[in-house]
Amino acid sequence: MQWLWLLVLSLVCTVYAYTVGVGLLRKFSPYMAVLTVNLEPVYGILLAVLIFGDTERMTLGFYGGTLVILAAVLAYPFLNSRFTRTQATLPTST
Repeated sequence: MQWLWLLVLSLVCTVYAYTVGVGLLRKFSPYMAVLTVNLEPVYGILLAVLIFGDTERMTLGFYGGTLVILAAVLAYPFLNSRFTRTQATLPTST
């Protein structure tokens, strides 16, 4: 019976999840895919606060890491548009 459950879990949690993930990558930009992966720790922190409330204890460094992740995620679109605009205005040599 354990082999049956192992087979079911491997098919559902690995094969199906991977297939759906690849299908989603065709619809979303690479930035969106990486964004969801990078924000997983932030989601975890928010869920921990909601579930555990006042009993949730993390160090200051942990929250600092969260701020670094959020700053990088929020700064990317601004920096990308700025550098794209700069490269578009540069004269091209022939």
